[in-house]
Amino acid sequence: MLRRIDELQEQISHEANLNKRDLYLKELDETTEQLDQQIENISEMGQQLRLITDFVNHIRKGLIRVEGKINEMKEQLNNIGNDIKFLRGKSVEQLFEIRKWKVLKEAAYKNAKSIYVPLETKEIYNQAIMKKEDKLSILINLEEINDSNAEVNEFLLDEKKTVLLIHGVAGSGKSTTAKKIEEFIWKLHNKNKKIRNQILIPVYISLPTLRDPLFQAVEEALHQDEYGFDELQIKECKEMLDKKVFRFLLIMDSYDEMKLENIQKNLYMNNKVKQNWSDPLVIFTTRSEIFTSSNYAFWFAPDNKENLKEIQLQKFNPNQLKEYLKKFTIQSVKMLIFEIYERQTQSSNGQGQDINNFEISWEILQEKCLSLEFNGEVLLNQKQIEDILSFLKDNQFFSLKSNEALRSLRVQLQKLWSVEKYKKMMENSVNDGNNSISVALNDGESF
Repeated sequence: MLRRIDELQEQISHEANLNKRDLYLKELDETTEQLDQQIENISEMGQQLRLITDFVNHIRKGLIRVEGKINEMKEQLNNIGNDIKFLRGKSVEQLFEIRKWKVLKEAAYKNAKSIYVPLETKEIYNQAIMKKEDKLSILINLEEINDSNAEVNEFLLDEKKTVLLIHGVAGSGKSTTAKKIEEFIWKLHNKNKKIRNQILIPVYISLPTLRDPLFQAVEEALHQDEYGFDELQIKECKEMLDKKVFRFLLIMDSYDEMKLENIQKNLYMNNKVKQNWSDPLVIFTTRSEIFTSSNYAFWFAPDNKENLKEIQLQKFNPNQLKEYLKKFTIQSVKMLIFEIYERQTQSSNGQGQDINNFEISWEILQEKCLSLEFNGEVLLNQKQIEDILSFLKDNQFFSLKSNEALRSLRVQLQKLWSVEKYKKMMENSVNDGNNSISVALNDGESF
């Protein structure tokens, strides 16, 4: 259920179709209400389940913040949706600039409130190539494009590979992976960074939303509200691709969620993407469970199978879980401060917050007041708390002067758990034969 809430927030934040968005919001309301009811039922089970109850109540505090932002999310996304009517008559460059602006704006807001732990992957080598020793690597390096040890980066830099297949078991992070790649490419575009001597334009394609993914995947995606292309603009776009003004990176997400009749069909070949879209790079994401045949690579491969790169997402290992817990505890501080920042900026100018200003201030605060090395069950000592409060009072973007607000924040900071307390609780839960904590942490992981 926690995973579904996370998925719904992701879908709502990227859905431009107003009818679909309203349906997602309705489901989010219903799912959150169901989870609240379950939490109340667990709370009534008594002291023998006290550990689990404390943990669930800890999760519920986060859910209360989510519930409080649903109406705000509706207003923000409706404002974005209203921009669609201005897409008609725009040039191809303008349409892609609008898409880039939306993606990066949404990503900045989400990144301020989420945790990133690099996913581990394993490259799968097909039988036509000499078997190489299995080794684990990271999925993507978002800071350095030239990192050949990161699989997505290596694919982008490899002149021979044109198709990348990313797959993993349910819950391994495929959907967020696709969105993160689009964000990454748009940031490179912002810097005018060329890949394989060309500017890349990412086109995110949600395969389950298409009526004809087998033959019209790219056209349908560009016609959708997210891009707003008409036939004339698509024709102009193809001419620019022919002239190598830019090159497409097609991100074909959720292959496994298409209608059954389309599974095991090669979308690359059937859509004639090489001929119709001037040899784009293509990334597929899917669940590994659909691979019922040993020849599944042919469902994704271009005409030359050696041009296919395949990687498998790996589950969290103990080191990643430890890293997640460290970031989660720091994030708990960041979210308390972010809520203050939202209230301060909205009350002062009546407009939305500037995420960049917040991130700059947060980096300064983190460097001055926080350390990842904590002892005991409490996250922050008294000196750190006072340093944080002092920073918030003096910083120009916060300027927190209310004594009541400062007292409230002090109490909330004192209650935050350390990494050690989370680890002990998880160990106790495993010893008691209950794995709910580990599951909840995995569900809460944000790529």
